[in-house]
Amino acid sequence: MNRELQDTNIGKHATLFVGVIDHEAHTLHYSLGAQLPMPLLAADGKLERLTGEGMPVGLFPDVEYPALSCALPANFRLWLCSDGVLECLPGKTLDTRLTELEQLVSESVTLEQLRDRLAKTNSLLIEGDEDDEANQDRDALPDDLTIMMVSGFGHAD
Repeated sequence: MNRELQDTNIGKHATLFVGVIDHEAHTLHYSLGAQLPMPLLAADGKLERLTGEGMPVGLFPDVEYPALSCALPANFRLWLCSDGVLECLPGKTLDTRLTELEQLVSESVTLEQLRDRLAKTNSLLIEGDEDDEANQDRDALPDDLTIMMVSGFGHAD
C-alpha cells in the first residue's frame, strides 16, 4: 500500500491501523502507520492505548511497518477512532484531547454512548467558546469522524 500510494504522485499520505484477531489464541496481531489517536483497549476494568508506532503510509520508500501483538481476554472492547474525533474534544493541546477521549471511551460501552458523549461535548464547546478562534467554525460533528468498536469473543459463532 505504501508503494502504491507513492506511485500515484499525489503527494498525500495516510494513517493506518491494520489488525487481525486470532480467535483460537485470543490474540490481536496488528501494525500501525502513524495512527492517531492510538487504538484503545478496554478490558478487565482498565483502558490502555495499544503500543507501537509506524511511519505514515505513502511518504517514504522502503518503509517497514511493525508487526505487533497483544493478548485479548474473553471480554474486551477495542476502540478505533479517526483523528476527526479530536476536533470534538476540549483542550488546547493534543495530550489534553487524548486524555479527554480516553475518559469518554472509559465511560462508554456502546458506539452509541460514545457518539452521544462526543456530540454533547462538541455542543458544549460550540456554546461555551463562541469567541474562541479555535472553535469559531464548529457547528456540527466533523465530517471525517470515524469510530469503530470490536468487542469480545463471546459474540463469535
